[in-house]
Amino acid sequence: LLRVRCPVVVLLGDGVAKGMPTDAEIARLRAGIPAARFERLPGAGAMLPEEAPASVAAAIARLVASEDR
Repeated sequence: LLRVRCPVVVLLGDGVAKGMPTDAEIARLRAGIPAARFERLPGAGAMLPEEAPASVAAAIARLVASEDR
């Protein structure tokens, strides 16, 4: 993961659901991809595209816009 050079946004739901990453798994991702941005999506669990499609699309748009500068 330390070789990742492209922009990374890790989207996480803010609910509690089967399949959600543990705090330890999130900590490993943070350590493994130091430049990654982590965002919590309100009202979503583990199935972000199905539970919060507009929030996922907005996160992608923000990432693209930040890279266009």
